[in-house]
Amino acid sequence: MEQIIWFDVCAVILVALLLVLYYKKFSAPFQKYTLFLVLLWLNLISAITSLASFVLPGHAPVWVLRLLNALYFFAHGATPTALFLYVCSLTDYNLTHFHQLSAWLVPTVINTILSVLSIFFDIYFQLDPDGTYHRGPLIFIIYIFTCFHFFAIIYTLIQNHSLIPRLEQLSIHLFLVFMVSAIFIQLLFPNLVIESFICACCLMVSQLTVQNPEQIIDAPTRILNKSGFSYLLVPPLSDRKDFQVGFMILDNYYALEKVLGFDILEQRIQTFADYLRTNTGCLFARVENRRFCFVSQGFQDNGTVDAVLSKLREACTARQAKYPAPARMQFKCGILRCPRDASSFTELMSLLDIAAQTSGSENACFTRLDDGDVAKLRRYKQVDQLVQTAVEDGSLYVMYQPIYCTENHRFCSAEALLRMRSKALGEISPAEFIPIAERNGAILKMTQFVLETVCRFLRTSGIQEYGIRRVDINLSTLDCTQTDISQRILNCIRENNLLPSLVSVELTETAFSSLPESINRTLTALSREGVRVLIDDYGTGYSNLSRLTRFPLDIVKIDKSLITDIPGSATARIVLDNTLEMMKRLRKKVLVEGVETQEQLDYLLPRNDCSYIQGYYFAKPMSEEELVALFRDQHSRSCSPSPDAASC
Repeated sequence: MEQIIWFDVCAVILVALLLVLYYKKFSAPFQKYTLFLVLLWLNLISAITSLASFVLPGHAPVWVLRLLNALYFFAHGATPTALFLYVCSLTDYNLTHFHQLSAWLVPTVINTILSVLSIFFDIYFQLDPDGTYHRGPLIFIIYIFTCFHFFAIIYTLIQNHSLIPRLEQLSIHLFLVFMVSAIFIQLLFPNLVIESFICACCLMVSQLTVQNPEQIIDAPTRILNKSGFSYLLVPPLSDRKDFQVGFMILDNYYALEKVLGFDILEQRIQTFADYLRTNTGCLFARVENRRFCFVSQGFQDNGTVDAVLSKLREACTARQAKYPAPARMQFKCGILRCPRDASSFTELMSLLDIAAQTSGSENACFTRLDDGDVAKLRRYKQVDQLVQTAVEDGSLYVMYQPIYCTENHRFCSAEALLRMRSKALGEISPAEFIPIAERNGAILKMTQFVLETVCRFLRTSGIQEYGIRRVDINLSTLDCTQTDISQRILNCIRENNLLPSLVSVELTETAFSSLPESINRTLTALSREGVRVLIDDYGTGYSNLSRLTRFPLDIVKIDKSLITDIPGSATARIVLDNTLEMMKRLRKKVLVEGVETQEQLDYLLPRNDCSYIQGYYFAKPMSEEELVALFRDQHSRSCSPSPDAASC
């Protein structure tokens, strides 16, 4: 029976082309791609040995033909096994639980033994004295093993369907359908040798679709992208393996984009990536347009990452010297230790986000973040996580700092101050958690928490009977961008049956400069209902006189920086005196904060253009109970409120 061998010829040519294409473009450092490469080689061996076993009879010794046929059956039987492992790699990128797969590989071991024994005994095949091939008595075993692995593949696909991308599932199912069809056709028509060709066609389709590494490779630099880096790090992070991740952040990326243009900048980065790939021996990734990460081969913490950073610092400094200062790359680099610094890929990327926001040294090609800097990043990450759930888990509370009225010589109001206490970190300074909350958006919930807490306090404490006239609430820049902020404030006041004048809002000068028209509408709506408006931190560097006339401001709050050097500095006195005089002429009431000494108070009290004073000299922030007690005692001493107290 004459064999039709042209299918094997086509299979050899096709797989050879796929291998060339793979090594040139499709290789990637993952088990998924390695196992696919194994499939290609097994298919090539199968096609070549199948072709040779039909072409060489009469031209080669029988022992050579036996060896070729045994090798064919080994490759033929190992192909379903490799396909099974490939499917497993789609659910566990590093096959970290390989021991759990050992039972599934028993047929492969048996097939390997039988293939070797077939060289000496007629198990899978028989050869005539002239080398003509005939099927052996136990050839059905290899088909049983093939069916076993095909069922194992189907079982794995069903069990892990949510983990495997739909396109890859479809590709594997089609692979099985075509291979089963090819096996049946070759069983029915032994002269039609099509198994290797059909397998090669299926591999070609997979390589051009689901095996395309463009999904995990950064196209301009040909190193891993963020997805590829996440696949690389998932197994060691899941196993809690100790390893280091080096990072480099191009600090002046956007400045260089303006100076050089996008195309030239990307060419420079591509050249830099080529150097990284060929001179460091590490696996690099571009996880964002200006952020690079790398790990040592095998994730070995043997000083490799630190050595690479030192090498890159020297190389980068030398290479950048030929460029003018505005065109030089400025990198910020460091080392993150997993899982100490980050136990998941998401945490790792969040640390890089924080690192990107820290300032590096200007005009320095390489700024190295030390362990202290990395500790700050970890602290930021911890606070960021706590802030996002602070309202729900009860970490927030409100303190009140009394405000002294110089006209009536008594406390008449207070400022509500948000505080945060965590079981893990203890007391967290507002200077630390509020900027983080503004950055991640949690400040919106926090402001609502303060508003509701203050309104409830005013409604239930009875402090109004003791002469308090208002409580000031701070609004952030993000709060001011919300179109419904004025309505939410008024609704909360009405729900607690309070007079709108009992609640005042404070906005920083920065907030006024963000969305002036929107803020103007918000403040006008509040002022129209009787809510007083304060501008906070006036004199901190963002002062704009037009704001004092454009917006409905009742009180201007002078920043403590203007009072710090009073009365010792003549310059400070001139600045403060002129500021107070200007506010008087503009008919704006003034609140001076940060008064901490008797000398500062003695300088302010004789003046009639300072309406309110706030600071540690009078009182530190206190709890609701302490504030009520303070106003009760003040009320008791004066017997009755001053007739002028209402003007406060």
